[in-house]
Amino acid sequence: MSPRTAAIGWTVGRPPALLSSVLERLGLGGSTIAEDVAVDLETADDAGRTYIELFTPTAHVIIEAKQSWIVQE
Repeated sequence: MSPRTAAIGWTVGRPPALLSSVLERLGLGGSTIAEDVAVDLETADDAGRTYIELFTPTAHVIIEAKQSWIVQE
């Protein structure tokens, strides 16, 4: 994970007002409060890797870090 991605993921959880704004932008603001959200950074398994994940009582949001639209295999 790049240092920038890690910094964004860490920052999303602090302060609660920023996380609340992210939730609002995602359309989850009315159903979730920041204190009920877990933020995971760089989760990897056999299927691949995610960079930032938000777990709320009503949703699971995956935020990917991409440099371009080209997918390389």
